[in-house]
Amino acid sequence: MLTNDENDLLQGEIISNETINRIFNKLENQLLDQKEVIVDLKEVIFISVYFLERLEVFLEKAKQLDAIIKIINVQPAIYKVFRVAKIKAILDSVS
Repeated sequence: MLTNDENDLLQGEIISNETINRIFNKLENQLLDQKEVIVDLKEVIFISVYFLERLEVFLEKAKQLDAIIKIINVQPAIYKVFRVAKIKAILDSVS
């Protein structure tokens, strides 16, 4: 799970490519150290297409490493974006 400083990145509207890159760089580093990574989206109200693209790549990396990614506390609007985008890997990882 992300540390408090990193969790601060996962809130509000996530639209800045710089912020998204920071989030996924930290998540990818965790992925190398752990077999399970939890992504808590409870404070996120909007995500950009770039966030979805990075998330999809991240989930594919996790799959290659036989790691488990759990995406938790997804707001209904964000879940709807996952569904509309038809990104199966994302939907399968949401708990």
